[in-house]
Amino acid sequence: MNESDGLFYLSMATLLTGFTLKLFSICLKSKCEDCNICFGLLNVHRNVVIEEKETEFLRTYPKIKNSEDV
Repeated sequence: MNESDGLFYLSMATLLTGFTLKLFSICLKSKCEDCNICFGLLNVHRNVVIEEKETEFLRTYPKIKNSEDV
């Protein structure tokens, strides 16, 4: 194995790791309770009830944009 083969395998491993992490972050950011990617290879189950309550609270009581206004 020469130097260019090692560089190729390192590049492929980096790309696959980045792709996997991006898929996982998409699953975590989605508003779905269950998220399956790659035919069930990656399954994410989230408790979205708490997030829905937080969103409703923030809509009801919007944050003050400038703390000097208080």
